[in-house]
Amino acid sequence: MKLLKQVDEQYGTVIMVQVQNEVGLVGDSRDRHPDGDALFNAPVPSRLLQHISSQYETFTPYFRQNYPKLGGYRFEPNSNWIQAFGHGLNTDELFMAYHFASYLEHVAAAGRAIYDIPMFANAWLRAQLGHDSGPVPATLFTGGRVPGAYPSGGPIETVLDIWHFCAPTFDFLAPDIYHAQYEHLCEAWQHKKQPFFIPEQRHDLHGAGRSWYAIGTHGAMGVSPFGLDSDDPLTSPFTSHYKILREVSTHILEAREDGRRTFGFFFDQYVVGDVDPSPPSWKETISGWSITVEREPCFGPSGEAAFGLIIHLRDNRFLLVGQGYTAKFASTDPLCKYNGVLEFLEKEIVDHETGEMHTSRILNGDEAPGNCFKMPSINVNRRGNGPVHIFVAAKTSIAEAEPFYLK
Repeated sequence: MKLLKQVDEQYGTVIMVQVQNEVGLVGDSRDRHPDGDALFNAPVPSRLLQHISSQYETFTPYFRQNYPKLGGYRFEPNSNWIQAFGHGLNTDELFMAYHFASYLEHVAAAGRAIYDIPMFANAWLRAQLGHDSGPVPATLFTGGRVPGAYPSGGPIETVLDIWHFCAPTFDFLAPDIYHAQYEHLCEAWQHKKQPFFIPEQRHDLHGAGRSWYAIGTHGAMGVSPFGLDSDDPLTSPFTSHYKILREVSTHILEAREDGRRTFGFFFDQYVVGDVDPSPPSWKETISGWSITVEREPCFGPSGEAAFGLIIHLRDNRFLLVGQGYTAKFASTDPLCKYNGVLEFLEKEIVDHETGEMHTSRILNGDEAPGNCFKMPSINVNRRGNGPVHIFVAAKTSIAEAEPFYLK
């Protein structure tokens, strides 16, 4: 941190520091060196027991599942780790989490006293019981579900509150998400509204699509694909996906600052004829409108990946971003008798700093039938859908939409 302050403070190139990468013990659930055994058999620090007793109801449901009887529990004085929490892997993991977090708090606090910029630690996650569906088994990326198969004591959701308590110098704790339970894990890491950042995830089309969900729905400040520098920028999906996100970044940030809702989604690529691996639709209610997002079939399934996000601009105005989907708007007013499209404008960003947009085309005609706003893939016109191209591919992947309804 001394060196970083010396060479970079005036530039601010480094905006935050990851103090430790995927901390934890692999190969066993806890340290069994004589020094480790001595600590394990010594009294549990009273500050930890007091914190668990008083704050138990605010802890993650995963911690409470592992320790269902600790709410308001009166620990016996001078209890060691087994006496306080019982035999088993959960106790081993809790023991390691307390000591890893306490040590890294010492490291982070010493560094931050020298150069005060944000700090975090990331987590190698465990396989999720009941959430192991998907084309790639979770254990391929996690090692397994028990402490030691994945790094025991790291800042995962089962001991997240222990890390928050023992390492307050960290601005946030972050998950590395590689396996199939992306949505489930994004939700789990919203705990206590800590800042959300994904320092590692897949660098393929699978990962690129999920970036929209993390950023749009869960307010991720960043999504970092691991190994991206090994890919050819001309073929990497992140080149085109991040180009679009850069175009609308000002609008995303302004929506967050103003408390306006954003909503992200994705549909995975698949071979036509196989089972579509994605949900049939994504649903959200924003400002009196029930929004349903589906794949845009364009005269039959294409199997292409689809992705995007919707930003509430004001009143009944929305910014639609991305490709390959249809957004259907239905008023939540119980007196509504009809929903329709009032205006649908393809937009082009002309100033990245201010987010200023110009209208490039009006899409109020056959491109927006009924209550549907269609954001087709940019490849629509290449597939030869007949002599009339009803579904015009969005050149900019950005459009402003206003639905209306009649009572």
